Amino acid sequence: MRELILLRHAHAEAAADGLADMDRPLSAVGQAEAEAAGRWLRDNHLLPDRVICSPARRTRETLEAVLAQTGYVEQRLEPRIYEAMPGSLVSLIEQHAEVQRLLLVGHNPGLEQLVALLNSGSSSEYRGMPPAGIAVLSLPAQAALEPGVATLTSGGHKPCGVGAGWRCWRCWPVPAPRRSRRSGLPGRRRRWPSIPSAAFLALRSVPVTGSG
Repeated sequence: MRELILLRHAHAEAAADGLADMDRPLSAVGQAEAEAAGRWLRDNHLLPDRVICSPARRTRETLEAVLAQTGYVEQRLEPRIYEAMPGSLVSLIEQHAEVQRLLLVGHNPGLEQLVALLNSGSSSEYRGMPPAGIAVLSLPAQAALEPGVATLTSGGHKPCGVGAGWRCWRCWPVPAPRRSRRSGLPGRRRRWPSIPSAAFLALRSVPVTGSG
C-alpha cells in the first residue's frame, strides 16, 4: 500500500485591491492552522517522502509552516495544482506513483472532490474540506488511480483548538441529559451524527471568507 495525503491551504487573507489571487498570504489564524496541521502529521507519524505544492503564496506558506514541524523533505512546486479539478489531479499524482507517501498541498474544490472520487467513486459526493483540512488515503501499491480505489484512513480532520471554533466530530463532548421542565426528570440525551461513510468526517466551523 502507498499513501496520499491531501492538505488544503490554511486560511488566507481576503483579496485586496491590486492583489492577485495567487499572491494572497496566510492570515494570522491561517499561520496557526498550518502549524497545527504540521504537528498533527508529525504526531501521527505521517511524514511525507515527497511534497508537491501549488505555487500560490497561501499554499507555499502553509507548506513552510507544516515542514517546520515535520522536517524538510523533497519539495516540488507544481503549477498544474492551482485551479485543478479531480481529473487533472489524478493525472498529476500518477506521475509520482513511485513515492510511498505523497503529500499534495492545494485548493478546493479540486481537493474535496478528489477525495470523494477516489474514496466513494463519485466527485459529487464530497462533504467539504476546511482550510488546513487533511485527508489521508491508502492506495493499492500497483493499481491505477480509479474511482473508488482508495480507502480514507483519516479524513476531513482539522487539528482541534485552532482557529475560530473548529472541532472534529471526535472532539465534541456528548451533552449531558436535559431535565424536562414538566417532570424534572432527565430527558433524552442528544446524539451526534454517526461517522459518514464517504468523503469527510463531519466538521463544524465559523465561516471565514477569503479561502479557496
